[in-house]
Amino acid sequence: ARLILWQRFLGWMLVLLSVILLWLGACAGVGDWMQRDLMSQPPPLSADRLATLKKAAGGSKPTVVVLILGGGREALAPEYGVASLSDLSLERLRYGVWVSRETGAPMMFSGGLGHASEPGTAEADVAAEIAQREFLRPMRWLETKSRDTRENAQYSAALLRDLDVTQVVLVTHGWHMPRALRAFKDAAAHEKAQWEVVPAPMGLGRTVERTALRWIPSAEGFQLVRAVLRKVRVAPRRLKNWMPEKTNPSTPKREGWVAFATIRGSGGKGSWAPWTQRLRHRLCLQCRQMYGARVARGAQRNRSNHQG
Repeated sequence: ARLILWQRFLGWMLVLLSVILLWLGACAGVGDWMQRDLMSQPPPLSADRLATLKKAAGGSKPTVVVLILGGGREALAPEYGVASLSDLSLERLRYGVWVSRETGAPMMFSGGLGHASEPGTAEADVAAEIAQREFLRPMRWLETKSRDTRENAQYSAALLRDLDVTQVVLVTHGWHMPRALRAFKDAAAHEKAQWEVVPAPMGLGRTVERTALRWIPSAEGFQLVRAVLRKVRVAPRRLKNWMPEKTNPSTPKREGWVAFATIRGSGGKGSWAPWTQRLRHRLCLQCRQMYGARVARGAQRNRSNHQG
């Protein structure tokens, strides 16, 4: 009976935990916390930084480039009858045009056809047409071969290699900036380039300003948590701060559920990769102990009845 009650309790706990995780996974407040504590997100460009960039871009040759990263495109927008940019790309393009106007630096757009995109016009070509027709700001350079962030950095660095560029103003969303910065720094090191990558994150504002409402599930919260989870894997050092510390091997062994708190220390090198195996082992051990105790009580009761 105790084993059945324990199984029911464990089942309800799993259901409750699943509901809580589903709730939190769609809350914008969780996305805000993850961006703040799990990602090294740079601040937006300040007025002083914009003034410095404007001064550096005032020469006859462009030494400052505003590089806008693509975020997807629509192969065919029925309302326009031609290809268009996704919401993410349009937001980045708008901010990149604004930075270009404020500093006087020329613009470059990086984006081809994504891995899951349909054949058609490259994203950079679509962005150049929109920038010229709707924002009245031409694109100086286009990178049309990349399919992801790593290739954005790789192909863009190859185009910038022959230019006298000293600063690259990188425009993308805040949750995407840590990954983009890492990719562009690696690409600059590979090309042996001397230019500085200046982060210009955007999309940092809140559509829901009341704090309490950001802890209610919403479409914005689900998209934010999803975007952060996709990019947070590039920050393992930050994640280590939230993992339990490795236990000392000289610590006396603890039994039962107390050992679950030190589960990471029982796996040799302390890696979290096989943590499910250790958890399963602990659960099986606990069930065997409970079943053994039940069998022992039954045997003792049978002996008592036989003697009586």
